[in-house]
Amino acid sequence: MDRVVVIDTETTGLSPTEGGHRVINIAAVEIVDGVITGKVFHAFINPEGKKSHSKAFKVHKLTDEFLSKQPTFSEIAKPLLEFISGAKLSFYARHFDMPFIQSELDRSGIDVVLSRDFESSCLMVDFANRENNGRYVKLDSACIRYGIDISQRKVHGAAIDAELTAHLYV
Repeated sequence: MDRVVVIDTETTGLSPTEGGHRVINIAAVEIVDGVITGKVFHAFINPEGKKSHSKAFKVHKLTDEFLSKQPTFSEIAKPLLEFISGAKLSFYARHFDMPFIQSELDRSGIDVVLSRDFESSCLMVDFANRENNGRYVKLDSACIRYGIDISQRKVHGAAIDAELTAHLYV
């Protein structure tokens, strides 16, 4: 059985190290033997006082007030890790999402190193190398190229972005 979990995040800013930005929304979509199973992990996350940068807010539209009422990453980490256990991980933008998730795991004191403990792939890089002469394209553009309907994507959200990425994967 080939099990892949596609993951996407939304964050308070562009870097977990410069500015200490945090994950505020995470979703994971399961694919088994090339079929999207319908099993999904999704959570909004309290960034524990870290405010979203204005540019990040324009992307995800998640208010600080809404996020302050959500569980912390530490509280959702165990169910997330159970969901992804034993799977190959796939991201549209691994270079962005993976460091953010790793930073949250580290902050939570969880001894998991994604790059060590999981095989992973980056669809943005795969698409660029295969279809676009090595040039990166946004998720919307890749979906349009493959005829994937993006009409439900009004703003960036981890759930819709992970679902679209899963459709690209299969």
